[in-house]
Amino acid sequence: MRERRRHPRYPVATTVFGRVVYPIGRPQFFSANTFNVSLGGFAVSFDEPEDTKRLVTSLLLTKNQSVSLRVELPDTGHIVEGTGGVRWVSLAPNWTSRQRLEAGIELTNMVPLDILKWQEFVNLVAQSTGEETVATVHA
Repeated sequence: MRERRRHPRYPVATTVFGRVVYPIGRPQFFSANTFNVSLGGFAVSFDEPEDTKRLVTSLLLTKNQSVSLRVELPDTGHIVEGTGGVRWVSLAPNWTSRQRLEAGIELTNMVPLDILKWQEFVNLVAQSTGEETVATVHA
């Protein structure tokens, strides 16, 4: 059965800084790299072995986990911030034969100005891949 997605994905790499949000305890900070983006969120890989090991072995990043996010948008210098929810997590082999943690993050809360910046960024990425401008998400 084919997966149905609300928003098309576009390949792009940029760095995401985040914090895993817990109801109690100390927050855990991370950095990751996107490998695709959409209007609704992005997929990231944690290429640093220590981040992957720490997040996996202690189960700090799980499905439905809340994360605070900060993303610098390439070529624009804009920074967008918000919160998201982890929708999937998987371990994938990488070119070094080690496993790499990947996760899909849905953007769940951003201020209206950051929503507009994100939409503009995704539209630029879509156009650079030869796609038509994508629809917008309303704030």
